[in-house]
Amino acid sequence: MPRTPPDRGLPSAPRDLEPVYRLFAARYSASRLVLSTYPGRWLAFLATEASVPTALALADEEAGSAEGFVRFRSDAIAAAAGAEVVLVKLARHAFRGKAPAGLDMEVLSIVVESSAQRVGLMGGVVLDADGRPARVHEPLPLLLDWGP
Repeated sequence: MPRTPPDRGLPSAPRDLEPVYRLFAARYSASRLVLSTYPGRWLAFLATEASVPTALALADEEAGSAEGFVRFRSDAIAAAAGAEVVLVKLARHAFRGKAPAGLDMEVLSIVVESSAQRVGLMGGVVLDADGRPARVHEPLPLLLDWGP
């Protein structure tokens, strides 16, 4: 009989954020896109609208520093006037010679988090040598640090 590993208190992926992750993964995995110079974006939506493809963002800004995202998140939550906010972070990362066997790889990371949860989702789209989407990673749970 197979043994079940003990529960180590690890978080499970929040199911209500998965449709949002899948929406952005689908948008950014279209073969016609070239993302090699994409600067990244931060987007904020009301939670009730976040997985609707035609929803307008509550806030939308080109990605910047980590401190800038803290300000962006705070401003978006304040603009929502107490409603739950879903935040989406899109950022391009290059791993040059750092992956196993010196493999070069670029990824468009997709992070989805909610103002009402301490666990978000993180995944991404692997880009080919021309900056075009090659494959989508399944999202993994991500512990969030909302500060004190």
